[in-house]
Amino acid sequence: MRSTTSFRRYPRGVLLVCLLWVVSGCATSYPVKVEAFSSGRPSPGLSYRIQLKGVSPDGVVRLRETEAATYVRTALSGRGFYEAPSADRADVVIEVEFGIEPVRGRDGPDRVPIYAELAGGVRQETVTVTDPQGRTSTETVPVKTPSRREVIGYHQLVDATPVYEKFLRIRARESRARDKDGTPKDLWSVEVTSEDRSDDLRRYLPVLASVTMRSLAGEVSSGDVRVPDDDPDVAFVRRGL
Repeated sequence: MRSTTSFRRYPRGVLLVCLLWVVSGCATSYPVKVEAFSSGRPSPGLSYRIQLKGVSPDGVVRLRETEAATYVRTALSGRGFYEAPSADRADVVIEVEFGIEPVRGRDGPDRVPIYAELAGGVRQETVTVTDPQGRTSTETVPVKTPSRREVIGYHQLVDATPVYEKFLRIRARESRARDKDGTPKDLWSVEVTSEDRSDDLRRYLPVLASVTMRSLAGEVSSGDVRVPDDDPDVAFVRRGL
C-alpha cells in the first residue's frame, strides 16, 4: 500500500512556528528607488580605492562610516572588483556618500480642509416675457440659489508621521586623467534611496548596497524596486568580506 504524508505526524506547535516563519519572511520588504548613470557597463576586474564623502568634521572615520565602506566593498567584490593596495595602483576612485536626508514630507497630509454647508439665498433676475397678444416685456423675478459647500478653514494635524529618506551614493571616476585636459572623468554613478517611516540607517545600508551591486551588473535600471529582507544579495552584503 502506498504511504501518504500527513500533517498529523508533526506537533501542532512545530507547524505554528513554521507558519510564522514563512509569513514573517515574506512580510518584510524595502521600497528602493534607483538612479544610475554610466558611460558604459563597468568591467569586472577593475581595481579601486574608496573615498568617503561627508565624514565626521574631525576627520575620524566612525563605526557607521566603516560599516558603509565595508558594505560597498562587499557589493563591489560580488561584481568582480577588487581593492587596490595603494591609491597610485587603482584603476578608479569610488566616492561613497550616505545618510538621511532632512524630512521633506510626511506619509499623510499636514492639514485637512474644514467644510461648511452655506445656505442658498434669493436673487433678483430680469427675464423677458411674452403676453397672449405677442407683446414682449421684461420683468424682475426672484430666483432661489442652491446651498453650497465651501472651505472655511484648515485643521492642522499634529500627529502626522514623518518620512525619512535614507540614501547611498557611489560614484566612480578615473584615478588619473587619461585625456589631455588633465581632469579625471566620471565613469558611472548609482544613487539608491529608500523612503519610509524608519530612520534606522544602519539597518538599511546593506539593502541599499545590495541594489547598487545589482545595478552595476545591469540587473536593475533606474526606477522603483522592492527588496525582500531575505534577498540573497542582501544576505551576501550583510556577511561582509
